[in-house]
Amino acid sequence: MCEVLRSNFETFFPLIEKAIKQAEFIAIDTEFTGLVVEPENNPSLFDTSEERYQKLRKNVSRLSVCQIGLSIFIQDKSSNSYEAHTFNIPLMPVSFGSVDSCFVWQASSIQFLCQFNFDFNKFAYEGVPFLNEDQERELCQCISSGVLFSGLHRPLDESFIQSLCSMVATWYVSSSVGQTFTLHQQPSDGKLWNDFIIQTEIRKRFPEVWTSIDPFKNIAIERITPERRKELEMKRESDKERDQERLKQSLLGFTRVFRVMREYQKPLVGHNMLMDLLFLFDKFIHPLPIKYCSFKKQLHEIFPKIFDTKHMAFKTRKVLERILRRDINGPVSLMQLCHILESGRVTNSVMHMPKISFAKGFDRYLSKDAPHEAGFDSYQSGIIFLRLCHIIKFGNERIITTCPCSFNMYLSAAAPYCNCINVIRATLNHISLDGRDPPITRPEHLFVTCRKRSQRLNIQQLAEWFSSYGTVDVQLKNSRTALVAAGNFSCAKAILTAFQGHHYIRVTRYHFWKHSPAAKLVLWSGLVLSGGICIWAFASLIKTDS
Repeated sequence: MCEVLRSNFETFFPLIEKAIKQAEFIAIDTEFTGLVVEPENNPSLFDTSEERYQKLRKNVSRLSVCQIGLSIFIQDKSSNSYEAHTFNIPLMPVSFGSVDSCFVWQASSIQFLCQFNFDFNKFAYEGVPFLNEDQERELCQCISSGVLFSGLHRPLDESFIQSLCSMVATWYVSSSVGQTFTLHQQPSDGKLWNDFIIQTEIRKRFPEVWTSIDPFKNIAIERITPERRKELEMKRESDKERDQERLKQSLLGFTRVFRVMREYQKPLVGHNMLMDLLFLFDKFIHPLPIKYCSFKKQLHEIFPKIFDTKHMAFKTRKVLERILRRDINGPVSLMQLCHILESGRVTNSVMHMPKISFAKGFDRYLSKDAPHEAGFDSYQSGIIFLRLCHIIKFGNERIITTCPCSFNMYLSAAAPYCNCINVIRATLNHISLDGRDPPITRPEHLFVTCRKRSQRLNIQQLAEWFSSYGTVDVQLKNSRTALVAAGNFSCAKAILTAFQGHHYIRVTRYHFWKHSPAAKLVLWSGLVLSGGICIWAFASLIKTDS
């Protein structure tokens, strides 16, 4: 693993770009500043795919990515092996000119990140910047118009700028042409955009000096003649576009990596990655579209092949259990799944399982695991993807293969799972990015009502009663009726059986025409309307006869 920081990003960017060009696929993982901003946006078993998207869109728009991991897997075809180039990158939103991102930190997420040794100082001081397309346009307008050099929009503290100018003024009054002065930078002040603003301000205040960056990244100031200043100003005009482009590229930061990924459209892999995809779209492309169908269409155009290993593992569970010769009970975490697939029972059971290793210089994770560090989790997602592809391709074959498998063969085998993204706690277990979402896979809702008119329902009490049988969500319709969404059919059946003769509540399967107030209104309206028509027809008939 290589840690990419703001201070070394320019060094690592060409290496990342080269690895992406050579990659078979890229595994990603992200860490966020929160999950749910408002209680009403919590996930629910009642959510359709459209409703879930709207909830997540509201959350993502107010949160930010604080770390991203990329594991770029390159195949060595001669040795049936894959090398992982893993990068762990803290990300910090840009504050420059009028672009000043606001985002929420959720207390529970801070506690979670602390538990897994997240470095908040590294996030704040060395986080790599990023911009989406809307922010980039705003920034370009800001730079070209010169607005950012007014005190209102400058990202530097005015007192800090004033103190630097006072130091220069003290030197200036006793200096002569040809003499130089150096402003020594603090490590945390070495941002290219800070240097840009400081140099501009010094040149503006002192017409007979010129500034530049020395080999030690300090600002060098030289006393010059007015004639020399004019020459340098003319030269600077010709270099102005180049300097502004350098400034913009430094502020784009990780967005440049994302655009390389977008250009080469290598298969994208993640684990339970719906939130990751929403954050990638919102923070590096443009704000999430209002329409769910627009999001799916645009994302699919950018990344035509996306694989969610959570969904793949769910669909291949039976094959994996047959190889392990045991059941896999309950939910399995990313690390647990990776350990299962890396066990000898699995790797020795199918012929020609490829070797997976870190590329030279990327082997930090060999000494210890780092769960919920984005780089480590992306690496595990990549391992799971390769192992599952191999099992899908050869796990059911009785013929012994005589040669290793190419990556294109893996893609063909895994095609049924392509662009199927896992969804937790909803009416369906995955969405499809390249077509219609699958039909609802959850059991019918349960309808709960009080046995006596004087009784009232309590949502906490209902949740406590039903949750002992499995995952459930409860919605009160009014004080005497409620709907229950069960996570699976066995849970729904167990609740119906257990509460068949309950003294307080009656639980039945929900029927729209029987239990929905709207349906009853339609039925009664239809009866009234049809009755009115009959009466009118009968009256007309009598009138005609008379």
